Amino acid sequence: MPRSETAVFLLLAATLAHTSSADAAVAVLSNRSGAPVSITVVSDSGQRTSHTIERGDSLPLFSNSPLTVAYQGGAGPVSERLVADTLYWFAGFEQAGREGLDLRRIGLTGERPAGPDDADWRRGAGNQSQTVPVLLCVDEEEPVREAVWRERLAKRLRLASDILEAHSGVRFVPAGAAQWESDDALTEFERSLTEFEAAVEPPPATLAIGFTSQYRLKTGRQRLGGTRGPLRDHILLREWNPTVGEAERLELLVHELGHYLGAAHSVEPDSVMRPVLGNRPVRLKDWKIRFDPVNTLAIAMVGEEVRKRGVHEMRAVSAARKARLGQVYATLNGLAPEDPAAARMLAIVGGKQPPPEQAADVVSPAERLAAAAANVVHAVTRAAAANKKQSPEARLSGDDLTDQLIRSAAASTNDPRAFIVGIGVALDDAGGLHAIPRTKKLVEKIESAQDRKMRLNVLGDARVRGRSDTLKHFVISAALAGLVGEAETHAWGVGKELADAARRGGSGFSFADLAADRAGVRFARAVIGGQAPLTALAAGFRVQNYVPPLDGFDEGIPIDQLIDQYGGVGDPRFSARVDAIDDRIDSLPPYAMLRLAIPTGAQ
Repeated sequence: MPRSETAVFLLLAATLAHTSSADAAVAVLSNRSGAPVSITVVSDSGQRTSHTIERGDSLPLFSNSPLTVAYQGGAGPVSERLVADTLYWFAGFEQAGREGLDLRRIGLTGERPAGPDDADWRRGAGNQSQTVPVLLCVDEEEPVREAVWRERLAKRLRLASDILEAHSGVRFVPAGAAQWESDDALTEFERSLTEFEAAVEPPPATLAIGFTSQYRLKTGRQRLGGTRGPLRDHILLREWNPTVGEAERLELLVHELGHYLGAAHSVEPDSVMRPVLGNRPVRLKDWKIRFDPVNTLAIAMVGEEVRKRGVHEMRAVSAARKARLGQVYATLNGLAPEDPAAARMLAIVGGKQPPPEQAADVVSPAERLAAAAANVVHAVTRAAAANKKQSPEARLSGDDLTDQLIRSAAASTNDPRAFIVGIGVALDDAGGLHAIPRTKKLVEKIESAQDRKMRLNVLGDARVRGRSDTLKHFVISAALAGLVGEAETHAWGVGKELADAARRGGSGFSFADLAADRAGVRFARAVIGGQAPLTALAAGFRVQNYVPPLDGFDEGIPIDQLIDQYGGVGDPRFSARVDAIDDRIDSLPPYAMLRLAIPTGAQ
């Protein structure tokens, strides 16, 4: 039933929950175009609202009445009636010299696309505001006095609640504080969660969030937080460490509250539901904590169940919503089959509770990713070895060899991130990912020194656009984007070129190298986002379809000339060159076809 701090409100909410036959509906609009999108939403009841969706954001629209969205398309105003409990995304395109905007439906695994059914919007009662009361808890290891930690945690919860409410309609509010004694002998997170659950019993319909300072974060695999599953009443988070800032702690809390409302892990590197947290992209100035579109739909639907039907456990979710959530989790599981989070959610909505020792976990499945990426590297090594055994006349080299090796990599896995990371290791003969502190440890898990020696012995002369350096920039940037996100990868790329320009005897700044970097990032986005399916890449990948011609991009620019001619990063002249690179990438066949809504096939 709905959370409340008073018994009277609980009784009233329970009465409303029993008289409401079902929930209303939601549609999620995601902006994947290159600029903010302005829309007007009109309901059949006559309500009209205007919204601006920033690039990369997802907007849930809750309604008891059928909705129509209006926006400015390529040839003029466009109106489209929305299907209930469905995902859409805005995509920009250019046709006949005109820029336009399309609204496209995102299909989920197992669904049968259908047109708008007005009855699906009108199933439920009217809006009920809903807050989830939260008992804030610390253990006896908390180093500061109660007034200080209560204020710190309440502020963090308010910030997290703003993000969750924007995506789900549910708000989390502080409703008391407590302290528990944690056992110094416990070192396993799972046992600590069990201890917390036994020590703290929150009031009915209240969520208890424990912040333990029993641990110190260390290098390597570890649990940062966890919960038993959606709508369970305990969350435990590791709190105190001098190397972890408040921004990371906020993101961790949002992640776990996402699990509470039914979110699973996402392969999208800028989603708060990515499996790897604590890797500090949140500290970047332009980083924004956001949910990916698929998980936005999940928490919006669960939020509707909480708000309008008084649901406080997953078994009480309506059958129709469970079926739709099953499609959501099947989609997420298909994108990352080696991550157990979505599979666990599938089991829950199917009525099967997961084993009690497995809590939903914020920790990186680094070993799983490393193992999957290692399989990709081995596949490339086998393909390269087979090519080396060919006669000199039949042996592939250059772009042709790159095409063959990437096709072999794509055929070896169904995990998009493992593919992207794997080719970043396998096709780089200089150890670029080894030299980056953020990726060094993962690469060491993916490939041993002996395996690397064997791979380099058979790799051959793979190139992109006839250049070996372009290949390295492309695959390393793609792998980085898959691991740390686009913003940080772009920063690495520009930083390397600036270092080359500033260093005495360096190679100078190269806009051609920067083009290869940005092409790699764009490729990673297409693969991870499902726009470039692995099956299609395995069938007919051609690297020239994903890396633009490099003619006209200046190279070897020393730092003084760079400043004189382009003004440096942030200068309009520099930005214009970057825009020219992106325009050339966007004109490549797979991306041009995507803008025209033509299936890319095996491009």
